[in-house]
Amino acid sequence: MEHGTVVKLEKGSGYGFIKTEDQREVFFHQRWLRYIRFRDIKVGSKMVFDIQKGHRGFKALNIRFAPDDENFLKNFTPRNRK
Repeated sequence: MEHGTVVKLEKGSGYGFIKTEDQREVFFHQRWLRYIRFRDIKVGSKMVFDIQKGHRGFKALNIRFAPDDENFLKNFTPRNRK
């Protein structure tokens, strides 16, 4: 598992980039998110993910909020449903 921070988001297109701890920028797409919604991600969000070599470079897969990110608990708190 890698750790990184979201540095760029293209909300209209559903993709962005995460900077890893070793300063690489890794592409991600909203299809590769796990347990979170794309609209909940902000620039500066801390993430954990797997890295895979793609056709154009590295990409992040199985992306989740890191346990120390402020959004982590919000996404795992039961919500009242009507």
